Amino acid sequence: NPPAPQCPAGVWQPWGKHPVAPEDVPLTATCTADEWRQPPPAPFEVSVRFNLNKLTDVDTVRSKAWVSIGVMFYWTDPRLIGWSGELPSTLWGPDCWIFNALTDLVVMPQDFCLDNTATGRMKRYCRYMGTVDFDKLKLQDFPLDVNAINVTFRTASHWMSLDGQKGDMSKGHSYTIVPINEESKEGSLFRLLWPGDINELQLLGVSLGVNKLPVSKSGQEVTTFLIRFHVSRNVPYYYWKVVMPLHLLFLLTMSVFAMGLDQIEDRLNAVITLFLASFAMLYVVEQHLPKTNFLTLVDKLIVVTGVFLLLTGAGVIFVSRVQSSGEDAAELSNRYLAAGLPAIYVVTNMALMFPAIQRKRQMHQMLDSAMTAESSSGHKTPQVANSSTTQTCYVFKPVSSLIRN
Repeated sequence: NPPAPQCPAGVWQPWGKHPVAPEDVPLTATCTADEWRQPPPAPFEVSVRFNLNKLTDVDTVRSKAWVSIGVMFYWTDPRLIGWSGELPSTLWGPDCWIFNALTDLVVMPQDFCLDNTATGRMKRYCRYMGTVDFDKLKLQDFPLDVNAINVTFRTASHWMSLDGQKGDMSKGHSYTIVPINEESKEGSLFRLLWPGDINELQLLGVSLGVNKLPVSKSGQEVTTFLIRFHVSRNVPYYYWKVVMPLHLLFLLTMSVFAMGLDQIEDRLNAVITLFLASFAMLYVVEQHLPKTNFLTLVDKLIVVTGVFLLLTGAGVIFVSRVQSSGEDAAELSNRYLAAGLPAIYVVTNMALMFPAIQRKRQMHQMLDSAMTAESSSGHKTPQVANSSTTQTCYVFKPVSSLIRN
């Protein structure tokens, strides 16, 4: 082996008490086992890229989903330039954790190796699997809504050594998280390792946002990197399951105007039966949605259908009253109702659905047009940053551009 590299002198401190401001510590001592747990001289960058292994079991009602994401970290450790042989068992490496994960989270460290001996370039890979609790989806336009399922990684300069020892920094920071530079030939930012199929949903793309949170009162500096799976509903699925049955119920109700004018009892029985069937659809929709204090688009369509069924019943009674004045007037009223109610029903449905369709189109456009090109690598940055946190980077990749394996 080459001569032992020089390491910052100092005493290693356990979890929560990582050496502060290592850039101020002179490189005067050879590395001991504990000193290998210290990070390279700060500040330095840790590049990240992600393997998107799976997103499944998305539960809109409980706002939960099961994810499997692999994170590859890259950083440069000048202490390992020219190194050969096995790495020190106490060697420092970056780490993070999923902020919105539940108790079933499984973390599997897999790779920890020297990628380039000439530069001291290191890499490590860690896989995170489990259930995450994401923000409630915006469901006003359900099933034409466009939403995002968030997985929030956090680090306060967290680290995990090769032997599994963990820690973080109680003050300051030792490294900065940045997305991988795809021109460095260290890989693409996102790799989609499953077909992208999600029950009832369509994957539109994936984004990464890196945010520096305000410094805490104790001086700790936390960075979050937020992976967002941008999704929209599988509209045909809900159209054939919910909307189409509603339209068929209404069309079937219009058949009462084809019955004889003197069959008022049969006409009203048909309307009442179909009215109850339309409101049974509410219970079908409730299985797919959380309890809300507003009506979704589907709820409005169901209510509108119920109202028109009531109007149909009222029309049947009206025709029976007009019949006492003459058959010709009753026939004319029956014909007008048979033509007018469907026309008004179609216009009302279009008035409800068209704005939601427009909003969906706008959301699709915002994923691309509301971002400006950051570099030739294809990274895109929003023009407006969050005022409460410092957003250092935002990258969006449409599903068509994701590298697949």
